[in-house]
Amino acid sequence: MSDLANPIYSTQVVFDTEDGTLDFESLYAAHRPKLIHSLIRLGVDAVEAEDITQDVFLRTIDPARHHAPVRNFFGWLTTSAKNLAITLHHRGQREVLAAPVYWKQWEDTLPDPAQDVLTSLEEWQRKDEMLRALSKLTYREQQCILMRGQGKTFQETADSLGITLRKAMYASETALRKLQRELQGPAL
Repeated sequence: MSDLANPIYSTQVVFDTEDGTLDFESLYAAHRPKLIHSLIRLGVDAVEAEDITQDVFLRTIDPARHHAPVRNFFGWLTTSAKNLAITLHHRGQREVLAAPVYWKQWEDTLPDPAQDVLTSLEEWQRKDEMLRALSKLTYREQQCILMRGQGKTFQETADSLGITLRKAMYASETALRKLQRELQGPAL
């Protein structure tokens, strides 16, 4: 028996919505133009948007796909259409292999991804030392150092923290001195 002859795939499907009960044809007529427009806004071409719209509406009459009632029918349609468009886009993309002449050029210009183990360890230790030193600062000093590191002026730092310019300058200078002492370690 054909699926089309099966009565559960009939277009006489009725949906319960907030506005009452609507049949498939009235929902299709009401939401089709909006759904196509939303897909075109996502960058899907018009022909593919029409195909996706039809596929999504066909999914609405497939009883095997319905696990729970849909509250926002247009929201469900839009989400389903967007997901289908993304899936189709990913399937359409193919990896393009570069010509062998470019591989040699890239090998010469790109650094070796296998980093020196000692360099990685030193960077990790330096980062750990910096975090330990920052944790010994007061909250205000940490904020001042971070804002100064972002390129903010003392006045912008003071305004952001709600303190005076003098306090912002003092907190920044104190924090820098503490960091220098911490990071240089004990004098021999």
